[in-house]
Amino acid sequence: KEYPLSKVVDILIEKDGGYFILSQDEGIFMLTFKPETLVYDLEKISSNSNGQLDNIQGALITNVNEFWVYMMGNRIIKYSRKNESGKFLISGGKYE
Repeated sequence: KEYPLSKVVDILIEKDGGYFILSQDEGIFMLTFKPETLVYDLEKISSNSNGQLDNIQGALITNVNEFWVYMMGNRIIKYSRKNESGKFLISGGKYE
């Protein structure tokens, strides 16, 4: 898999060696890399198909299975990983 042609807004490093890549136009990706075998995997965990990630500014990892993405304006989105499936659940809101 290849990263699409889109500006990288931020890269977050997980404690287990994974990377969250936040793109301006294409959504959020998870990159895992095994240096001992030089094998990597790039997975899209959230697309920007409905515009919810427009004006993305950055993100903050709050614990092992959770990070928050913030956009310019009044929007934040929380991503939580379910241990059983490894998939991320999305919830969001506005700050007041």
